Amino acid sequence: MTMISAPARPTETVPTTTPYDLGLLILRVAVGLTMAAHGTQKLFGWFNGGGLTGTAAFFTSTGYPAAHTMATIAGLTETLGGLALTLGLLTPLAAAALVGTLLNALAIKWGNGFFAPKASNTNSY
Repeated sequence: MTMISAPARPTETVPTTTPYDLGLLILRVAVGLTMAAHGTQKLFGWFNGGGLTGTAAFFTSTGYPAAHTMATIAGLTETLGGLALTLGLLTPLAAAALVGTLLNALAIKWGNGFFAPKASNTNSY
């Protein structure tokens, strides 16, 4: 008498963390925390920032209409987008918000270099 056995099922593998995943995590956390800190400079004046008043004055000097409103939006976008990116919440939306903010900053800073000049009294974007 012969027995018929069921076909062998492939064993399930447990996903492992690869160096690629770890690198993306480090990048996401570093960029997220940097942007959140930059946003708190705009909103609260933390980390030697200008706060809303200083940021609005900078926005006015660059020609923005409704500078206080735009300073608030920029600060909230950087702070909340950075925190969301750090925590991995709505990552594509958080990254898109930060990219939009950084493209705007690039348009303002283009030709002025990456860092503010020494002894500059202006609030850099």
